[in-house]
Amino acid sequence: MEKTTLLQERFEFTSHNSNKSGFKKIIGLLTLITFFIPFCLQAQQVQEATQMLNNMSSSGDNAIVAEGIYIQNLITAPLPTIYIGENIRVSGESQPVRAIVEAGNISKLNDTNAAFSEVEMIIVKLKSPSDLNFSIDLSTLNGFTKLKYVLFISEFTTTASDIQNLFVPNTGITVIYKVSILS
Repeated sequence: MEKTTLLQERFEFTSHNSNKSGFKKIIGLLTLITFFIPFCLQAQQVQEATQMLNNMSSSGDNAIVAEGIYIQNLITAPLPTIYIGENIRVSGESQPVRAIVEAGNISKLNDTNAAFSEVEMIIVKLKSPSDLNFSIDLSTLNGFTKLKYVLFISEFTTTASDIQNLFVPNTGITVIYKVSILS
């Protein structure tokens, strides 16, 4: 009988320790998740364009430097572009890789248009504080199958949090902004 009692006590002790170990693992996992969530959410935050491009150019990683150059070209180079205003017009000989839209015409980004299919960057022009009254859900822009970047260009003083309120994030799309006040 003593042997049976001893085995039973040993089993209860091992079983009790297993529960503690499992509990500790769950607590550890929850702590890790809580720690990493802010970093994941930060990846969805808007970045200032000049600062981001400077960081990319000085990164020392050739792939990051090349991507920075590519983004700069999407912003400034004379590329095929679709202009979305009261009317929609396309410039360039081939399929547009960039779309420029004024804030008042944001809803047209949800229209079906074959010219949207190759667009990699949308540039949203903000001319006055009244242009901050919209929101783009980046996950619903189904016509933009190759979209990688959204750039907000503001002609008045804005902050990252002003811009952050203008879009619903979508993983895989980098959102940047630039304040460009005309003299």
